[in-house]
Amino acid sequence: MICLCTIDFQCITFIVSGQKCPLYWQQRGSICYRFRYVNLMSWNDAETWCKSQTAHLVKFENTNERNWMMSRTTQILTQIKKPTLRFWTGLNNIDQSTSVYTWADGSPVSPLITRGQAISPSSTNHCVKIDGNRLRNVNCNTKLGYVCERHIGIPLTCNRDAGWQSFNNFCYKVFASNTNSWNGAQTICNKLGGNLFTAESAAEEQIIHDFAKNTQKNYWIGVKAYQQGNSYAWLTVPNNTVVNQAFWARTPHLQRSQYNRTCAAVLYSRTSSAIAWQPVNCNGRRNFVCKKAEGSCQPGWVAHQNRCYQFNTRYLLSWQQSMQFCRSQGGRMVESYGNTATNFLKSYLDELRSAGIRSFWIGATDNNTNTYKWSIGAAIKYQHWVHNPPRNTPNRQDCVYINTYDRNGLWRPTPNCGRKMASICTIVFNKPVKTVTTPRRMY
Repeated sequence: MICLCTIDFQCITFIVSGQKCPLYWQQRGSICYRFRYVNLMSWNDAETWCKSQTAHLVKFENTNERNWMMSRTTQILTQIKKPTLRFWTGLNNIDQSTSVYTWADGSPVSPLITRGQAISPSSTNHCVKIDGNRLRNVNCNTKLGYVCERHIGIPLTCNRDAGWQSFNNFCYKVFASNTNSWNGAQTICNKLGGNLFTAESAAEEQIIHDFAKNTQKNYWIGVKAYQQGNSYAWLTVPNNTVVNQAFWARTPHLQRSQYNRTCAAVLYSRTSSAIAWQPVNCNGRRNFVCKKAEGSCQPGWVAHQNRCYQFNTRYLLSWQQSMQFCRSQGGRMVESYGNTATNFLKSYLDELRSAGIRSFWIGATDNNTNTYKWSIGAAIKYQHWVHNPPRNTPNRQDCVYINTYDRNGLWRPTPNCGRKMASICTIVFNKPVKTVTTPRRMY
């Protein structure tokens, strides 16, 4: 049993079973949940936050899931002593062209979920909250808590095992037990592919304050004085954006001119719990936070070299359906042209297997011939077959999959192309992903 407290001071107690939900998320079966109840948000803002975590507002596939969530949220409200607080779900009728409710990810709602609930026709109330043991539609601009949901098999955008946390397309790593000089800390962050913490919004500025309060320590930030003049600026923010003056404890240029303090730190006061930024000597030793971008992929896609990958573990489809789903998004089924791509896929086998995924399609087929090709028609030159040459079934199409229990990730042909499996889509960096209706969850 573990109790984890988030940077916004939310504590969740849950059983750790060896499978990988992101840090601060609660696992139930193959689904990870994040309960948020400090920074209350409208429905749209809550869904936006969930999307930043490669998730959506919570959905229910059956009444058991719905009833468990009602019980769990009631339990949390008792623990935090906020019995009147309510949580958003993904259920909504924001598209008012019809009276039909859908989930935030666009999937349809089973009538069993809404039967007997307090959801009534309304010209103003188009979003649904958990109201004790009922679902109730209210105005979407109401500020509520919310629950995000993501499948456990979705690869983590930031490497949680290495201590990175994800927020709004960036990864952060807190060095709360290590101290260094400003230059030393920046060097460590550079080696990890990032820089010392910088803020590009008020919400992001709050992150470093939460880190400081949560650990009661002082942190270097990526701020230094200009070489000329007395202004301080973020090092890696475009155009050397001048730091927000509101957070400085005192006029920074006086500190610099009098004491040669050209670096900045976020300081925590143990007596008042206040947070303030101060120019300090760069040679002092302090804790620090590194920051780096998640990559150049759309939310829900994982970056590798010059491509993005989408692990469709939530929707079990036939080979043909998988190919159509990938193409409908502007991409294609995953291919492997060498050891680099193969090793990338192999690196996720343990995570997929722990999520209950036994196998997944790749974009290779013989298309009812004696020659295997990739789904785009390209010849397969790099070979990684379980048997070489691969077998062909006479007068039938063979499709290729990878078994997650095979740590070598070898390619396996099968004539059963209609078998329902997970799949992986791929698309080039920075190419817009087309919005499509996601398939229904098949398990």
